[in-house]
Amino acid sequence: MRNTYLRLLMISAALLLPALKLSAAEVRLSPFAAWNEGGTYYTVWGGCAGDSDPLRFRSKLDFPLNSNLLGLRLTVSGGRPVWGIPWRSELSLAKNSLDRRSWAADSDWASGGTVGPECLVSGIETKPLPVYYQLTVATLASRSIGKVWRIEAGPWYRLLYASYDLLGIYIFGTTVSPFGTQKPRVLFPDSLVIEYRAVFHLPGLIVNSAYERSWLRADASVVWMPWVAAFYRDDHVLRSLLGEADNRGRGFAYSLGARVPLPSKLSWLAAGARYEWMSVRTCGQTDAHYYDSTPVEPYTQNDSINLRQQTVTLFIDFKF
Repeated sequence: MRNTYLRLLMISAALLLPALKLSAAEVRLSPFAAWNEGGTYYTVWGGCAGDSDPLRFRSKLDFPLNSNLLGLRLTVSGGRPVWGIPWRSELSLAKNSLDRRSWAADSDWASGGTVGPECLVSGIETKPLPVYYQLTVATLASRSIGKVWRIEAGPWYRLLYASYDLLGIYIFGTTVSPFGTQKPRVLFPDSLVIEYRAVFHLPGLIVNSAYERSWLRADASVVWMPWVAAFYRDDHVLRSLLGEADNRGRGFAYSLGARVPLPSKLSWLAAGARYEWMSVRTCGQTDAHYYDSTPVEPYTQNDSINLRQQTVTLFIDFKF
């Protein structure tokens, strides 16, 4: 874990290096509030006893990231060019604030063996407010096209961390499983069921097209993430089953935004809004084991850890 944080610090320092040349630079500090909708989800699959077992299964767990975020962004731009190239650096931090009640879902599919062609077990679990952090850092080189257009591109990095403690199991509708018919009911309503921790490291390349006039800046960005690392720790507390995964994959994001300076004596202030959509897919393996007296050897399963979310952000710029 220490090495992970050291790498994160080195990446952030490298991306913000141009900000050390602050001669004639414009500095903006932007508090923001965001509405975030989406979630992480992962799937494991295989045979119940091994690859040769005729009973096949797939289990999918959905963990929502529906939360309201509060954050702060620092932007440095317009300083002395680096190697003759104008630049802009950004660093933003955000954390969830208000609770927006939502649900986490656990769905299991099985087929083969003696249980019939296909059977489904679907469980829904409540959760308290998750813990969600987001750090984004980027440095963009820019080039003007005409008087009002600008193209920017450069390295981009985001760290996402989500933590859930899930309480209770709620089964809706009658379902059939290899273990019998599951009727609608509530199981363990006051018990801790799952502790889930997920970390996404999202390095990428951002390309931004901006339209700038004295009264408006509008931009559209695309981020390509060719190498993504995702980690999770999934502790099924009631079953004493712990799974840990280290996955690799890729992702894609785009965003649209606009900023308008306030008039007259408030010209050092600006207000703006931004919309972002992101999708990340990874594949790997989960190493799982029971940490009680259950007589099952540790085992490994194929898995896929994914992220999908959309965010609407409102912000105020303070220009220094």
